[in-house]
Amino acid sequence: MRYSARCSACGNEFSINDDHAYLRRDDGTLVSLEEHGQGQADALKEAGFTWKRAYDEARVVRGRCYLCKQCGGVHEERDYEGPLGCLAGSLIFLALLPFQCGLWAYLGYLQKMRTWHVAAACCGTALLMAACSFMLRWGETRRYRRNLRGLPPPGDQNCCEARALEDLIPLTHATEGPAFPCRTCGARAVTVSKAQS
Repeated sequence: MRYSARCSACGNEFSINDDHAYLRRDDGTLVSLEEHGQGQADALKEAGFTWKRAYDEARVVRGRCYLCKQCGGVHEERDYEGPLGCLAGSLIFLALLPFQCGLWAYLGYLQKMRTWHVAAACCGTALLMAACSFMLRWGETRRYRRNLRGLPPPGDQNCCEARALEDLIPLTHATEGPAFPCRTCGARAVTVSKAQS
């Protein structure tokens, strides 16, 4: 999500994304996937990668932005992002249906309706699907976990030396909070709002 920040004292205005996606090169430098006005998939393709290959090789880095209460700058915390695993997530979602049916059948058994075998079959199906989804998830992330070993942290983008963890405000909360200091004029007059799409 994009946010806009504006200083009411000097009129300075800038926009901030609450998160960024980067591609880690072989030399460890990070390339933004959101520059040059093209989509992330296009930027990835231009660099010679697919999403699957980039995730498997632990090359996707996600940066989350915060505003600093002390200096008004943007602090970005970066970390490697693992594969999403759509198939495993879908199986877990589908496992909820037989699990719910099993619970209803068990309630029927408690009310002397003799449905214990339906409850056992539904809950067993749900447990089997959940186990399969966890195995699939483990298999999908195996190459990512292997390539992640030994990699140095991607490194945060600090706004100032004095910043402490309690001074960092997520952009979602910065819209509700007090004004931040302006890095141009120094006045504590910067307010943050969601950018108009």
